[in-house]
Amino acid sequence: MRALVLGGSLLGELVAKSLVEAGYEVVIVERDKERADELSSRIDCMVLVGDPAMPDILHEAGVEEADTVIVVGNDDKENIIAAIIARRLSEANIIVKIDDPRYNKVLVDMGIHGIVNPIQQTLVQILHMVARTGPLNLSMMQRGDARFMLVKAPASMKGRKLGEIKLPESAAVAAIYRGDKYIAPKPDTEILPGDELLIVTRHGDAEKVEAAFAE
Repeated sequence: MRALVLGGSLLGELVAKSLVEAGYEVVIVERDKERADELSSRIDCMVLVGDPAMPDILHEAGVEEADTVIVVGNDDKENIIAAIIARRLSEANIIVKIDDPRYNKVLVDMGIHGIVNPIQQTLVQILHMVARTGPLNLSMMQRGDARFMLVKAPASMKGRKLGEIKLPESAAVAAIYRGDKYIAPKPDTEILPGDELLIVTRHGDAEKVEAAFAE
């Protein structure tokens, strides 16, 4: 398996190391020569010096033969350009790191659905931890046009069956957590106040899901 890592950031270094250890043939593209030399001395893989968004550099890196292209530079706009050009040149699975989720739709419209929003995902984890000790109504993360929502059931839902909750057609309950206990969701599952429901829905239906769990 061949993977291109576009961007020699700390995250890019960690991803490349992990892929090499997993048996992947890895090529890193990094624009800064000093940083590229550093990476070359640390990781057993090819490191090219150049702009990850330039087609000639991507051709040299073998983008056409890549199974996966991972774009993990430190600048959102540069990552978007690199991801779009890689999409044009290759049928590989494209994964791109974007800090600002407002750019997600641009990527989805270009046929790139492997979007990672580290800040949002960190927020979800933090809020999930807070939910164990304090009140939490809603936390979200997004991948492509899908919105993952962690919703806490209010007191008004006591005794209601999961199938009785009116969710939009695009929404599905993926898991229910009662404290540290996982419950497989079924239409006749009884919901208790404080239960946490992991729901996936389309971006445009997030407010409808939120409304369904309002007090």
